[in-house]
Amino acid sequence: MQEVSVLKSILNNFGEFYEFGEPQTYKNLTIIPIISKGALHEPEFILIDDAEEQGLVKVEELPSARVEAVSVTSNANVDVLIPAFVNLKAGLQNRLIFEPFLIPATQEEPITMTVEVRCIEAGRWHPISRGSGELKMKVAKEYTAPRLLRTLALKEKFLPQRSVWSMASAYLVSYDVSSSTADLTAVFERKSDEVDEYVRNFKSVEGQVGAAIFINGEFMALELYGSPRAWERVAEKVARTFALDALRFKKKEKYDVKVPDFGEMDFEIIETKKRGAGDAIRFRSKDGNLYGIALCRRESLYYLFVAPVRTKEKDTLEEMASRMARTRPSIL
Repeated sequence: MQEVSVLKSILNNFGEFYEFGEPQTYKNLTIIPIISKGALHEPEFILIDDAEEQGLVKVEELPSARVEAVSVTSNANVDVLIPAFVNLKAGLQNRLIFEPFLIPATQEEPITMTVEVRCIEAGRWHPISRGSGELKMKVAKEYTAPRLLRTLALKEKFLPQRSVWSMASAYLVSYDVSSSTADLTAVFERKSDEVDEYVRNFKSVEGQVGAAIFINGEFMALELYGSPRAWERVAEKVARTFALDALRFKKKEKYDVKVPDFGEMDFEIIETKKRGAGDAIRFRSKDGNLYGIALCRRESLYYLFVAPVRTKEKDTLEEMASRMARTRPSIL
């Protein structure tokens, strides 16, 4: 399959396509820019954030509303990329998209596709304004999914809705944030000032298409996009998400930052699934330390996310949620 070959080439020869910029550090969060060398074909697409703002995309509940699916309609004449871990607000409840999805360009009639989601607000099943009949949703501009939900979503082929609710509740307890509807997004909203302090210290650089992220020198994730324009659009959102994660860790006085060398790892494909016009490819290193997901179409990479998964094989989401709920973020 052409898409798998493209992904394997990138993972095995990462340095041929990308280079790392100068690390940027604030407190215990380090972000290293990933800069494209221009060796890959750059696909033409627009992010769902931009498409929505331009009135080219609308997200809404299905005619027969379901917890685990929403409707996305596009009138864009270019592909619309929905990255992994996109938060959707409003509708009947806030949701989260765990896998990347590509809506193809349309030249005439709008294209409507059903996208799989999970609920992150267990206590609401009605419009925010009661009686309004408003079933539209908005892409959250400020954040994506927190760390444990991201990494567990990479590991698990199927995330049970009940387990996602358990993890969302654990985050609320862990950050000492209350929500009448058990809404995970309340954590981000309540911690916005502390997160803002971090974000002000990170800037994108020319040609940047992604970043490697570290907390206390520990590798947290590598995320990149198919074009600098797309990265520029999501850079602050990515920084905000990892800044919230950084609040959970006490700052170490000294630490080293080392980017994983993908070329030294042996990756295996776990699963390839059609997601709209693209292929969502799940993969992992054979030593089990890194998991990832990419979205490719033909010879182009649109999106890539790689992260360590430090859970034990026997751990369930509920067990991890229980442990997390017993901890509190560090005060830096």
